[in-house]
Formats: sequence, structure tokens, C-alpha cells
Amino acid sequence: MMIVWRHTSRRFALLADATARVFARTIACLGLFISPILTNAADAQTRPQRIVSMNLCTDELLMRIVDPSRIASVTYLSQQPINAPLGLGGIASKLKVNHGLAEEVLMQEPDLILAGRFTATTAVSLLRRLGYTIITFEPELTLDDMRANVRKLGAAVGENARAEQVIKDFDTRLSELQAQIPAGEKPIFADIGVNDV
Repeated sequence: MMIVWRHTSRRFALLADATARVFARTIACLGLFISPILTNAADAQTRPQRIVSMNLCTDELLMRIVDPSRIASVTYLSQQPINAPLGLGGIASKLKVNHGLAEEVLMQEPDLILAGRFTATTAVSLLRRLGYTIITFEPELTLDDMRANVRKLGAAVGENARAEQVIKDFDTRLSELQAQIPAGEKPIFADIGVNDV
């Protein structure tokens, strides 16, 4: 009888040990699954949620990279018909606008303000003195400047992956257009169709 009990006890011990290992592995797997979710949730909380753009160029980048729910205001220029070629009128029409005035921006209680180097300098200076977070973007003189600004904005709003996708889409479209140019010919004029240019 003692022999049977010893064997039975050993079986229970082995079974308990195996169960514990399975449980530990399950917890570890759940940890691998849940950890990214918790990390993403934390990242979402630290990302700016009330972003104000005071420049048409940052308007465009912002609307291409960030969900509209996180955009507190864009410039009135983004809603003008002349800027329809940007293809963002549907989004811009649903957003509040500003005219580069400090009081307009203050009313939106922003946690991040985007501006160009020469955008409403008096208002930007005042907002900076009041302690608001302001990121200034340099004018884009080359395609590399454009890519750099896209990445800069993506990092500022916590959307690096979306920023890279915007660049990828742009480069793909650029390659398609370049392929349409006959060999030996170079374009000498480009009609952008925005900003009265």
C-alpha cells in the first residue's frame, strides 16, 4: 500500500509541476501579447491630443499624418478653394480654423503648436513666452527638406510610422511621374496650382 501511495504522490507531483510550467508559459505568452497593448495605450496618452497648426504647410502634413480627432485647429487657408488640389478639403472643412492670432490659438487650449519659421511671428513669440510647446518648421526648398519636415512632424506627434508612409507614397508617385517624362527631356515648368503660384 505504501508503494502505491509513493507512486501516486510522485504522479501528483509531476502533474503539479507540469501544470505550473504550462501556466507560467501561458502567463508569459499573455505578457507578450498584452505588453504592446499597454505600451501603445501609454503612448497614446502621451501623444499631443490638441494640436494647432498656424501654417498651411504644417496644415497639410498634420492632416496627412494625424487623426482629425487630435487636431484642434488649422489655418483658414486650408479651407480655401484654391488649395483644393491638396486633396484635404474633406478633412479641413470639419476642423476649426485660425488666422494666426494668439487669442484664437489660446481658445483651443493646445498641447502642441506647429508653425513655420515666418508664420505670425508676433503671435508665436507671445505663445512661446506663455509656455506653450511650439515646433517651428523651416521652408522646404528641396525634396529632402520636405522629407525631413515630414519626419520631424511625425516624431513630434508620435506618428513615425504614418510619416514614413507619407514619404513612401510621395516617392512612389514621384517615380511614376518621372517615368512619364520622355527620355532626353526635362520639365522646365511646374504649375502647382496652390498659393497663387
